[in-house]
Amino acid sequence: MKRSFKDALMWGNGTDTESAIFFRGYYGVGDAQKRFCVKLLFNIDKVKADEDCYKAIDYMLADARFYAQHLKEVAGVLVPRHYGVWRAQTGEWGGMIMCSITEWVGVPWEEISKVKGITDTLRRLAGRTVERLHDHNIYHGRITNRYEMHHLLFRLDNSDTGPEPQCFVVDFSRATMDPCSRNLPILPVDTCICPEARACLETSCVAALLGMFQMDVDPAPETHMFRAIRFHERYSHLHPTLSNREVLMVQRRHFFNDRALERNIRDLASSLNAFRSSTLRR
Repeated sequence: MKRSFKDALMWGNGTDTESAIFFRGYYGVGDAQKRFCVKLLFNIDKVKADEDCYKAIDYMLADARFYAQHLKEVAGVLVPRHYGVWRAQTGEWGGMIMCSITEWVGVPWEEISKVKGITDTLRRLAGRTVERLHDHNIYHGRITNRYEMHHLLFRLDNSDTGPEPQCFVVDFSRATMDPCSRNLPILPVDTCICPEARACLETSCVAALLGMFQMDVDPAPETHMFRAIRFHERYSHLHPTLSNREVLMVQRRHFFNDRALERNIRDLASSLNAFRSSTLRR
């Protein structure tokens, strides 16, 4: 929900919300300009422990702790870079404030998914990003329904990789470390999900939310999905020293065309021009 800055300054004065106030910040000019996501909590010294908005303080700190402990390896690749959390006394302006600054990584899924002609490639990119987090045993914990898909963001003007978009996952305030034992990638399959498909709640929910299943087609032993599952089982048995992540990589090469995804991402640049221009003007 959008609100004026004046209204935002009232956060903590009886505000019944557990969400921080988000702003887009800028540093520098021209090609050297950097953009940041600034999360602010106002009047934190007035917030009582039994109020909903007190949770926002805990969540901001938990997010920063999880970044420091578990996300350094994937920062700037799968998750935005986190620059820290600060507190400051601002007096009558906003009282005691808490501020978190991260890298600005773009447009949320619910906004970009409305653009005709680009969602198929981007949903594959989103699925691959979540998979890669799970390959690092990172369980986000808040992308299991359509109201939480805003935690998937797309950078459409990536100066580091040129015109190719990137997908990032944000908000690790309730994340945990949990090994993933899935036996299928988050990619389109030719049936609805079957009992033999092994997946954690998060990857199965993300796959469903991204429309990866053919819900009106019953699974059968001769389907592509079943063959991929049987391959995963046999290959794991033949190579017990390999991690599940490594077995999944081999499975993808045999049954799923990642090169097509890479090519589609490159071809996506022309389709994104108009959308990128309108987004950057905001």
